[in-house]
Amino acid sequence: LEAPSSGYIQSVNFRKSEMVDAGRPILTLMDMSSIIVEADLPANLYLQKENFGKITSRANLLPEQEFPLKTLSISHKSNGNQLYKMQMTVINSNNTPLTAGMNVEVSIMINSNEDSLKGYSIPVNSVFPESDKQYVWILSPKQSTVHKKEVKVLGLDNNGNIMVNGVNPEDMI
Repeated sequence: LEAPSSGYIQSVNFRKSEMVDAGRPILTLMDMSSIIVEADLPANLYLQKENFGKITSRANLLPEQEFPLKTLSISHKSNGNQLYKMQMTVINSNNTPLTAGMNVEVSIMINSNEDSLKGYSIPVNSVFPESDKQYVWILSPKQSTVHKKEVKVLGLDNNGNIMVNGVNPEDMI
């Protein structure tokens, strides 16, 4: 047998003299030329995937070393726990002491744009849609009335609140 890449045999799926159907894998080969890191993202991070900047990992056994990562893929469908699978590869994995099965901590820097610096964080259920626009109810305490005010939704913050433009700090939502 000849493998397409070098690596280690992880498991043999059949025994000697056992019949093997065409196309069935007879063994599992671990390709050590690249290290793949998998992480599950909560929805609030998944919604900010376009703003992902530098991604790094750190192993508990090697706390002084940081390993840069490159995104390979992010699943578009969440699993049963509402988490989205993200796969990354270690840049320069030939020079890394990381090995298959090792646990690492992944850090994702989120780039902020100019608009997000001007936004305010409010509870998600404060915003309601109407005619393809987003609004909030503003309380006017002097008149004891409420009126709707259009807002621009910027995204979610790390606490699960929604970031919006169009409200002022003194507005009572």
